[in-house]
Amino acid sequence: MPHMNGFDMLEQCDKFFFDIVFCTAYDQFAIKAFRYSALNYLLRPVDPEDLKETIHRLEEKKATPSRDQIDLLLQNMR
Repeated sequence: MPHMNGFDMLEQCDKFFFDIVFCTAYDQFAIKAFRYSALNYLLRPVDPEDLKETIHRLEEKKATPSRDQIDLLLQNMR
């Protein structure tokens, strides 16, 4: 990212409507990443098993509606 890093981008967001997975060579930012509710923090070179587990977690999360989705559905039903 030539003009900002991932944290700079996240600071510009009021709410996140997406999942966050960091993929980086820098282990010193992991704690900061999880403060942003990162689903995972993958270190490069990425271990294929770690990537598979991350994809599995994303698929499971996608299959379960979020609280925001449930609230929106309830609002639309009124």
